[in-house]
Amino acid sequence: MEELFKDKYRTAYKRMFEIDRLIRSEKCPSAAKIAERLGVSKRTIQRDLRYMESALGAPIAYSDEERGYFYLYPGFSLSDFSYTDTDVAVLSLAWRIMEALFGGTFYSSALGKTLSSILRHAGNMPQMLFHTVRENIQIALPNWGSFSEVEAFIQAMNKQLCVHCIKDDSFEAFFRPIRLIYAWDNWYLLYIMEDYADNSDFYIDKLEHFSKIRTAGRAESLRIKDIVGMLSEYPAPMTGGKNTRVEYTKEYGDVLYVDIRGIGDEFHLAYRRLADGELKFIRNERTMLGGHLIETLLSDDKDTKIDI
Repeated sequence: MEELFKDKYRTAYKRMFEIDRLIRSEKCPSAAKIAERLGVSKRTIQRDLRYMESALGAPIAYSDEERGYFYLYPGFSLSDFSYTDTDVAVLSLAWRIMEALFGGTFYSSALGKTLSSILRHAGNMPQMLFHTVRENIQIALPNWGSFSEVEAFIQAMNKQLCVHCIKDDSFEAFFRPIRLIYAWDNWYLLYIMEDYADNSDFYIDKLEHFSKIRTAGRAESLRIKDIVGMLSEYPAPMTGGKNTRVEYTKEYGDVLYVDIRGIGDEFHLAYRRLADGELKFIRNERTMLGGHLIETLLSDDKDTKIDI
């Protein structure tokens, strides 16, 4: 029964694209003419036309003079709203992940509105697939409460600004966020501070260490050097998109690797995870863009091995 139901809507979906093609390619075809071409009843075509107008947003109008249908906007095409099953499945899964990570935040609601808008124009089959993915794929993550901190750092990075906040309830300072990283059920912030002098001055801490965060102004942000700049100025990521990753090693256990493409230099960082979830610096390898090694800085912790 379910397959018959799906086939019914799949057929209707394809038929509406044929109706769209006929309206665009012929001069004001009538419902009777379209029905004859597609081998269905006139009533079916009239029902399809109403659905295309109300649910898919097609600007369909009827010409009394020509006794047929046309688009108010000649450039309109229903194919502009065509999404494959794979497209819808990927978007649905992305929304499910976003709900798990950012439930109740602007990012989750914004993606939800975008996906809902897409589905309104995608027909019944993609909508059915969306609900199938949404109901059958569940992602359980710890309840992190408010994500205002995440949003504040994202906005600062997007605008290339610093933030002013309190760390560990003990001191307040300006920080330039470099990257937000979600790993091992924790949010981490990689950042630099006013003491930044060379590539040894990267810091990484759990997001829970920061409070009372505000985005700094342009003038205030000049206090800390911008070592990253606009990433869009550079070609594709140097590691094929895998520029932040976690691996298990015999020497250190869980290790977080972070590759950063800066202004002129690349930084390859490594941190090991401690029992309490905090991260400890292992190595920072600095290279010129293109891969020429400049220097490698290693941890001076006697308990930290350096042969990685």
